[in-house]
Amino acid sequence: MINNNGKTEEEKIIEMIEKENDILFEDLPDIDLYMDQLIGLFEGKLAGNKEKVLTKTMINNYSRDKLLGAVNKKKYSKDQILRMLIIYNLKQTMSITEMQDFFSYIKKSNVTFEKIYEEIIRFKKMRSKILSSVMKNIKSEQNTEINSVLFYSILSSSFKQLASLKLEGLEE
Repeated sequence: MINNNGKTEEEKIIEMIEKENDILFEDLPDIDLYMDQLIGLFEGKLAGNKEKVLTKTMINNYSRDKLLGAVNKKKYSKDQILRMLIIYNLKQTMSITEMQDFFSYIKKSNVTFEKIYEEIIRFKKMRSKILSSVMKNIKSEQNTEINSVLFYSILSSSFKQLASLKLEGLEE
């Protein structure tokens, strides 16, 4: 569907994705942060992406679920901030249990959370090209909005299944 400025809904979505903000590793402070400072960092850099980026309850839940490691004197280290950024980027596609398994594998493989986060940023930069390509390939005269919703839902489900299978393979 084309809107009044001549762009399709898909083109608008790609533009929106390209405008999403990220916190780069270089943007992270070299000092540990209290919870309120941490929330401020996330809200300040990522608030345009979603309504509630990070809350005290979320942080407490991630700690309780052993995704963050031990907090030292109520302060969060750069490594813990990286873990929260990874969670932020993966929480729509991975359950807490899957993230626990993934983090466990990361620790066993001696890969740093910094390296994992750098890969997330690299992949996010690639996704608009991939999405553009997928969207061009599904356009046809018979393509309706309903078919687009179905296609993207099926594709999303397939990628989720692939990620889950790959994660299971890591554990073996």
